[in-house]
Amino acid sequence: EKDMAKKRALFASLLTSRFRDRPDAIAIRVSWTNPNTIKLCCPARMEPWNMSRIALMVWHEARNDLGENCSITIFHTYISPGLIKVGELQPMPQNPNRAEVKYNFHVTANQLW
Repeated sequence: EKDMAKKRALFASLLTSRFRDRPDAIAIRVSWTNPNTIKLCCPARMEPWNMSRIALMVWHEARNDLGENCSITIFHTYISPGLIKVGELQPMPQNPNRAEVKYNFHVTANQLW
């Protein structure tokens, strides 16, 4: 399990770098909240279609590179209120090769992190 935790940390770090360490840097951060859930932080003004595209890419890569069929929690990042949970990617139970992304942009107290 320790080896897998190191692999997850490296995976998250490399994905974060892929978005941030380039001329047209995008403020994306990938991390793991637990062995089954990835935390995807996106800029507050990013469009839902683009967040979905990135979440699906991260999900596919986690499956291919780590063998993990995890869920992804999607957050908007703000300077003042911090993180606001806006969506989730969940693998589809009837077809684990597919995933569904759902959003809730109506902010409630339990969405603030």
